Amino acid sequence: MQGSLCQKKGFSYKQYIGVLRRRREAFGWTLLTDQKRFYAENYPRLVIERITMDEFILMMLKGEEL
Repeated sequence: MQGSLCQKKGFSYKQYIGVLRRRREAFGWTLLTDQKRFYAENYPRLVIERITMDEFILMMLKGEEL
């Protein structure tokens, strides 16, 4: 699985597919997804970043499972 972080202020995760974990940040939400291509094509203004191993571990330990 290739993980990606999606970040956006006011992001409503319930209306999107492939969101595995979420974590509240000062600016909004950080989401872990395995649907990077879907979001890049359908939501071009959404910030999508490659996840590092440290970020993945943090999301798995501290993120809420959906």
